[in-house]
Amino acid sequence: MPWVYLDDHFDEHAKVLSAREIHRDAPWLFVAGLCYSRRSATDGVIIAPQIPRLITNYSRKAAQALVEVNLWDDIGKGSVVTHDYTDWNRPSEAKSASARNAAQVRWAREKGDPRNA
Repeated sequence: MPWVYLDDHFDEHAKVLSAREIHRDAPWLFVAGLCYSRRSATDGVIIAPQIPRLITNYSRKAAQALVEVNLWDDIGKGSVVTHDYTDWNRPSEAKSASARNAAQVRWAREKGDPRNA
């Protein structure tokens, strides 16, 4: 099961508070973007058509707030990337390698390989 990492002081972070002042749903949009990025293995990239689908009450102003306070970086054509995503979350390539290794260990156990007992 993939996990996304979120600081337990997220709700107190200056950027989050600033984004919330611009639009009340901006922090929730940010969290939904993190979950989408992790689930979809995009390394923090959220393509333009996906952004409005992240939360039910999407507002362009909430997305703009995240860019304005540097929680999201604009990468052109309406797409964004979560600022410093791979500093705090494993890149999708590392996640895939970890998943492959875990699957190999499980397979070896199921086949009775004594090296992995």
